[in-house]
Amino acid sequence: MSKKSDSSYVDHIWHFLVDDGLGIPFCAGIIKQDTGENISTQELREIIKRYLKKITGIEPYSKCPLCGKTLIPAEDIYRSKHVRCSNYTCNFIATRKNRFKSKEDYLEKINTE
Repeated sequence: MSKKSDSSYVDHIWHFLVDDGLGIPFCAGIIKQDTGENISTQELREIIKRYLKKITGIEPYSKCPLCGKTLIPAEDIYRSKHVRCSNYTCNFIATRKNRFKSKEDYLEKINTE
């Protein structure tokens, strides 16, 4: 079986990961059940990281540059994928529209506003 692109893996499991909050191990099981590919949870986590870093500039599951909590994959009401802080009182969000080159780039932007 040919290797799928990062976006096709992420699109396949996004609902279970973000909407249902079922986690990466469950999503790896969904991929195995639906496609027959045996993908490890670590490999799937790396695929998600690569994909979201490519579209937002910030890697999920790293520390928030504002409060230090974990950054998580999320989506808005228009189903647009982004990375946000797991701390609901923190206002950090990285989307396609406000793509950052790095966390430092984000901090520099908010310090100049």
